[in-house]
Amino acid sequence: MKKTSKLLSNTLYSVGIVFCIVASISLLVLSYHLITWTFSEHPEIKSSDYDSSYSSYKSYDCSSQSAYVQKLNQANNRYDAEKITYESSKNKYLTSSNIDVKVTSFSAWADSYQELVTSFNEIVNDYNGDSAYFENCVGSTISNNIELKRSYINQEETILDNENAKLIPQAKAAGYTYS
Repeated sequence: MKKTSKLLSNTLYSVGIVFCIVASISLLVLSYHLITWTFSEHPEIKSSDYDSSYSSYKSYDCSSQSAYVQKLNQANNRYDAEKITYESSKNKYLTSSNIDVKVTSFSAWADSYQELVTSFNEIVNDYNGDSAYFENCVGSTISNNIELKRSYINQEETILDNENAKLIPQAKAAGYTYS
């Protein structure tokens, strides 16, 4: 019984080794063919089959306005109005020295910042509603304008955060509580 068991284990061991060798050789052959195919020319793929003209792309009639142009103009007007309100509340906070006025004006400033962000998001949504029209017919002026506004909002968020960090210790010292 021991002899057959040893013979069986040796046979299985040999079969396992042969299997590993065959699998390794197969993997090497497959890798070689895959690499050579990748770097060789493929006559079955013809670039002449592809249309290189732009006739298949949608053309835009720039003489007729997109429905989003008016929406975008309205959103820009709202943004401009919100920016005036924002700047006013920011200046009220920055020029105030009374802690009570600072706390209430900071809250108004933060609220007006949120309104400014909301109006900015309206601009982005209206632009994205027909961005292909704006890119093809209007040019990059609108997208550049959006990026300038985005930069302004990001800069103002940093200022708002810094002022909040300064205000909290002053307000706590004056008896205000924050949760």
